[in-house]
Amino acid sequence: MSLAVFLLVSGLVGHCTIGEAVGQTLAPPVMATTMWMEGVVWRAAPAVRLTMTAGLRSLAPVKDQGARTRGTKAAVAIVMDDLGPDVTATRQAISLPSEVTMSFLPYAPDVAELARAAEARGHEVIVHVPMQPLGPENPGPMALGVNLSAAENQRRLSWDLSRVPGADGINNHMGSRFTADRTALVPVLEQLSKTGDFFFDSRTTARTVVVPLARALGILSAGRDVFLDDIQRKRYVLGQLRLLKQVAVRNGVAIAIGHPHPATIQAIRWWLAHQRGLDFVPLHTALRLKTRKALHGTVRQTRRRD
Repeated sequence: MSLAVFLLVSGLVGHCTIGEAVGQTLAPPVMATTMWMEGVVWRAAPAVRLTMTAGLRSLAPVKDQGARTRGTKAAVAIVMDDLGPDVTATRQAISLPSEVTMSFLPYAPDVAELARAAEARGHEVIVHVPMQPLGPENPGPMALGVNLSAAENQRRLSWDLSRVPGADGINNHMGSRFTADRTALVPVLEQLSKTGDFFFDSRTTARTVVVPLARALGILSAGRDVFLDDIQRKRYVLGQLRLLKQVAVRNGVAIAIGHPHPATIQAIRWWLAHQRGLDFVPLHTALRLKTRKALHGTVRQTRRRD
């Protein structure tokens, strides 16, 4: 059975499959305007409004932990990846302010205990699901892969989710090959649609198709804006945090990913304590804000990096 997406185009209702919805023409060329959303080109008539057959769960509370009404400040979310294997570093990350979301590798031996400790301190918790990269790097045990069957990838995802209690969603660990493969992604997204978990795209490749496919299934999804610590120095991380603020002020919301390195933890702790004029939010709130902007806001007619 094909998965349907309905598009209201200039007052007319059109119908297309997921394959047609991603990167294909939805209106006659003479009426079309090229628009970029989350790095994927859509061709549609000037006034396109997207609604999902799955009920647009992305705009409703998703395992909401009581997000307050947002004001006019730009919103910022920070996600700490790769938690679990290094217990000391993980506990230092958990000691950060509760607005920082914690993403746990499911194969870490003490992951359940650490995830519960993070949740007890008020952090949102997600699963950092290993996925196949383009290169020879090893993403870890039980990684999702493009050459595995749909059933096996779903089985591995179920195991990943079962390892991290209280998780609200997932993001990809590596995954530059997997997140660019529509055929491999769809069964995984179908499973997330049933469990109610969101998919935060770490954006390890420009070819990712996670966000448009997830949204076509009504799954809350958006992409990372800034990596904080490609260079593990406090000064560099602070510079990336300044960049994060610039992106948030420009777009209304921005999301960063960091890792439990000493320099990153020190920089985030200092920055959160001294920063003014921003609204620090959990990841699921930032995903909803980005989704609303993408679906109902003004879509720029030039390509932008998400």
